[in-house]
Amino acid sequence: MINKEKSIKIKELVHEIVHKYDSNDPEEIIKDMDIKIYDIPITSKKESLSINFDGCTSIFINFKFNADHFNYRLAHELGHILLHSYDCNHEFSYHRKSDNNKKLDYEADYFAEKLLNYQNVSMAQ
Repeated sequence: MINKEKSIKIKELVHEIVHKYDSNDPEEIIKDMDIKIYDIPITSKKESLSINFDGCTSIFINFKFNADHFNYRLAHELGHILLHSYDCNHEFSYHRKSDNNKKLDYEADYFAEKLLNYQNVSMAQ
């Protein structure tokens, strides 16, 4: 799913972001990055999405998720924004349509996992 080189790059990015914003809380980081978060009742197939329109990045997410799931979805979308800025108009769906979408989602999931479980450890681990 994610090769070793990409996993190291993602860990390095997480390390940089946590130290830059002095937090691993995705909501704090997103607000500090001036990314807007909007509540939207997304269908059961879609949990969150991030878009960039005219230089303004926004995340749309259902605010009714429990706190853990809400933070995970925010971290996932932050991963898309930071890792896939060339393809920021990405929406998460359980029905992924292509291998490239699967790859992007695996990377965003890995980013979210590393951010939410961040500990200042060696990047090689």
